[in-house]
Amino acid sequence: MKDKLRGFLFVSLLLLLSAAAHAVPFTMREIAPKDEEYLKKSLPRLFSEPDVALFDEAIRVLMTRGSYENIFVEKRPNGSFEIIGKPLRTVEEIHFSGNSEISESSLRELIDFKIGDRFDRKRAVAAGEKMKNYYGEHGFFNTVIELNFQKAESKNIRLMFNIDEKAPCKVKGLEFVTANTDLRTLLNSHFKWLRNKPLTTERIHELTQDLDSLLIDRRYMASEVVGPDARYNPEKTAAYLQIDVREPYKYEFYFSGNLLFTTADVYHGLDLKNRERKNVDPSSEGSERLRRAYLDKGFPHVQIDTKVVNPKGTYLKRVYYSIHEGPRVRIRAIEVQGRAS
Repeated sequence: MKDKLRGFLFVSLLLLLSAAAHAVPFTMREIAPKDEEYLKKSLPRLFSEPDVALFDEAIRVLMTRGSYENIFVEKRPNGSFEIIGKPLRTVEEIHFSGNSEISESSLRELIDFKIGDRFDRKRAVAAGEKMKNYYGEHGFFNTVIELNFQKAESKNIRLMFNIDEKAPCKVKGLEFVTANTDLRTLLNSHFKWLRNKPLTTERIHELTQDLDSLLIDRRYMASEVVGPDARYNPEKTAAYLQIDVREPYKYEFYFSGNLLFTTADVYHGLDLKNRERKNVDPSSEGSERLRRAYLDKGFPHVQIDTKVVNPKGTYLKRVYYSIHEGPRVRIRAIEVQGRAS
């Protein structure tokens, strides 16, 4: 009887040793208790008979929980294994320092994430680049933005944007290149406000729009603007702008023969301040607009002769319209023929 008992104990010991030899001991680190409980329910064999295949399945199960950036299994020197989780980190704080010319609210609008969102290093770096470009649009070409990632006690991330704005780039020179000296004097006087102002994208846009409007208002209707081109000092704190104005001819309009059109009607038809021009020749375009105005008023036989005179040695073009209105046609009656069903 004792021999049988000894044999039974010996076999049991062998089975235990065999199971221990095949089982892979492991621990877990940085895995949330609730996820560990979920793992026990989903893969109970992992905790009784762990092996490499079950480790792979455990990683898949834990990653579906959506709480981890990464999960991996690490083998220890003693032969045991450890399942290590890298929990998702969120943005705990967004802090700005050093900004005085650009408001914090403007900078925050450039960031496409908010506090509490999942931390993404690439998006944070891209936000810093947006800020630098935004400073450049406002004339600060030398701004330095340093981005620091600080770990909070919660293991989430504080984003620290340290800004060194440096000096803005200012317009120190504005040159209008044109053969028309009268036009050059006009432009220099009109745009003197721009000198010593920061060179911003908005200001350049304002300059070009204002220049186009001024040329049309003063009847430089065929002028072409090229530029502005900019040169900078080595530090990029001073900008020197150059704008070319070609075809700097001023147009004057004269007309005769208008009997049923008043002077105001003719000018309204010419529409001289219309900035949308389909013809590079203002005299021809004016003639066509005036003809359409007459047609709209019931003058189907109107004829307009055009003559352009450029006085010698001047940048002036005088346009003469000789108008032959013809009879005005009115509809006295409309007769409808045919069956009405």
